[in-house]
Amino acid sequence: MEYYIQQYLSQAGAGERAFRAYTDGKFNDALTYYATAIKQSRVKHYYRNMRGRLLFQMGKVDSALAELTLAIEELRKRDAKDLVYVYESKALFEHSLGMAHEQMGNAAGAKEAYGRALQEDLSYAPAHVRLAYMAIEQRDTTTAISEFDLAVQLHPEDAGLRYQYGHLLGEFGKTEDAEIQLKKALELNPWYAPPHYALGRVYYRTNRAELARSAYQAFVRHSSRTDTRLPEARQRLAGLG
Repeated sequence: MEYYIQQYLSQAGAGERAFRAYTDGKFNDALTYYATAIKQSRVKHYYRNMRGRLLFQMGKVDSALAELTLAIEELRKRDAKDLVYVYESKALFEHSLGMAHEQMGNAAGAKEAYGRALQEDLSYAPAHVRLAYMAIEQRDTTTAISEFDLAVQLHPEDAGLRYQYGHLLGEFGKTEDAEIQLKKALELNPWYAPPHYALGRVYYRTNRAELARSAYQAFVRHSSRTDTRLPEARQRLAGLG
């Protein structure tokens, strides 16, 4: 099988070789193949985006930012120059660019990129989530809650999003609203462990011992054995009796 794979790859283009190298964990080889694909391809933005995301993953944020910026510029030039029958949203590209700016400590650049992502696609919830976390870092509770609320309205069936929002509300002392979001997360996915933990914290803080015990027990049952929150949950259970 390996022989036939190598035979296929020997005849494949640089883009396919880059993808195979990436899946094999050969990141430097993947970067080289992506660079070759960029040179050979007439439409380069896809390979620039993939190379930029890989550079970001490897911690080479400056280089990632350069590749992602070039990818977006190429897409915008194509929109202006060519007759586009199916518009390709740049929301994901702008989101990647925003994360690169965040890593470099450029909060203003990150906010602008996330804002452009939302201009591309108003239903793009991940941009709202990143703006919420940036607001938390700046201790802007109102904006953080507003951004998460928008994200949940856009994707109400996303249990992970409900959990993040509920956890945030709980940490901000809005226990009633937190309970609503966390219960909804568990309604969507009863086997999802983190909402049980967050609910346990809400019940514990509001002196509802029986409910706290039940929530922590559910978390211990469903969580990974390596979850770093397990010691606290077990300690709380021991204290609750």
